Amino acid sequence: MFASTIYDFFTANPIGKYLNRNEYQCYGILVGYVLFVTWLGPSWMKARKPFDLKIPMIVYNFFMSAFNFVSMTQLYTLTINEWDMRCYTGSPETLQIVQSNFG
Repeated sequence: MFASTIYDFFTANPIGKYLNRNEYQCYGILVGYVLFVTWLGPSWMKARKPFDLKIPMIVYNFFMSAFNFVSMTQLYTLTINEWDMRCYTGSPETLQIVQSNFG
């Protein structure tokens, strides 16, 4: 039962999903976000000092750059060595290229 619930959540059919049941759920989230960003957030942070995020941002940017470098190197290597525009082979390497490009 639990597995079928997980499978139903990840299927491609969007009918009956959480935010597609009615449009008022999306509008409620949107109004809540706008209220928080324009009114509640600034009034809540007025008496607080700003966060010092210099070091976490440096670490985050470093890891994202390294991850993107590794993934693009792998994608480039697989594409140059395995991809053939004239013939779709269905090999595991080709499927990996397709999955990494198109999700």
